[in-house]
Amino acid sequence: MTPAGEGPSPTSDGPDLSDRQRAILWHRAQGLTGPQIARTEHISVSTLAYHEQVITLRLGARNITHAVHLATSQRLFTSTPQSSSDSDHLGDLGVRIRIERDSRGWTSLDLAQRSGLGESTVKYIEGGRSNVYVTSLRRIADALGTSVGQLLSDEWRPPAPQREVLVLSDRQAQALWLTLVEGMTLQQAATVAHASREVMGSRLTHAYRALGVGHLPQAERRVEALRVAGEHGLIPGNPYVA
Repeated sequence: MTPAGEGPSPTSDGPDLSDRQRAILWHRAQGLTGPQIARTEHISVSTLAYHEQVITLRLGARNITHAVHLATSQRLFTSTPQSSSDSDHLGDLGVRIRIERDSRGWTSLDLAQRSGLGESTVKYIEGGRSNVYVTSLRRIADALGTSVGQLLSDEWRPPAPQREVLVLSDRQAQALWLTLVEGMTLQQAATVAHASREVMGSRLTHAYRALGVGHLPQAERRVEALRVAGEHGLIPGNPYVA
């Protein structure tokens, strides 16, 4: 964290940045690298990256280098530095909770329901607000399968995004195989499956929706459905077994 007296920070009437974000901006202006700033501020590189995204957005910059240029040219620095505050630590925790949530593909409502908290409470905590109950943090950590201590630890690392599990019924897998792999028309596929054309069309529509491609134009939908199904192992050697 930046000790008082060692460098300037953006003025209080400048962009809405936290003390830590101001310190990060100053470090960048002094030519420090990302890992050097992370060590100085006692945060992970991924948390630094998040803060720099916030800085660029709030300054309307193209990237962090442009943000430093804007801060310098607009004289947003003063000679009164500030150290990172407790609210910054809560902000880091909020960032990490959101990263953990996003990696699972959860919305804030999903996390709220799994933790038994209100969605507004989850958003409040993710926003790095103060006056947060420890019991609420514990319930969120439990829902994420971790602990508050781990979320606060210097050893914390962003989890790898969890792969979404896609499931097709045997009949939906058959419909995809017949139409996409074997190139049958809907009527031909329906005849092979001993189903009506309407039923086969319904199976195919539900399969497209399950694969998340139902909104695409027909030609693009077919190609993308085949790709997604292949990636998830849903185009087996035996077309009639999901």
